[in-house]
Amino acid sequence: MKFKIIATLALTMTGIIASAKVGAADTGLQSQYIGIGLSAGLKDGGRNEGATTSFAVQGRYNLRQSPLSIRGSVAFADGRTSILPMVTYDFPLAENTNFYLGGGYSIITGDGNKVTPLGNQNAPVITAGLEKAMSKNLVIFGDLKWGLDGYRSDNSDAVALQAGVGLNF
Repeated sequence: MKFKIIATLALTMTGIIASAKVGAADTGLQSQYIGIGLSAGLKDGGRNEGATTSFAVQGRYNLRQSPLSIRGSVAFADGRTSILPMVTYDFPLAENTNFYLGGGYSIITGDGNKVTPLGNQNAPVITAGLEKAMSKNLVIFGDLKWGLDGYRSDNSDAVALQAGVGLNF
């Protein structure tokens, strides 16, 4: 329960800070990308449902003339896969840099005895992250994903940290 309260407060404060007025010259990141990285579970579900680290693929499609983006993330754990479609609201922080906040739904596939960084059952997910273009073709990204009731044995939440590097297209 304490963890839920702290996480909710952290996401709320981050959203308030990120929604502060941005100057006209700060256009944020406008490109689409696909990238690879690592996803690490930060919380286990108990009853032999330990947190895990996995290889991940993540992409972003920017909806032009809108602060919204469609994102997708796939984390490949040992015998399981977490497929996560998301919609985010993008806050430009600086040239080629965004903070994003949104949600989606984690769909877990594969061996029912294994866990992913987002747990071992389908669950709604809240995400908050940062992305920055490092050059014309290279983007770095990182986010926190909070899977509500992501573990089936005790209905506890799953929390994962993901970071990676992507190519613009």
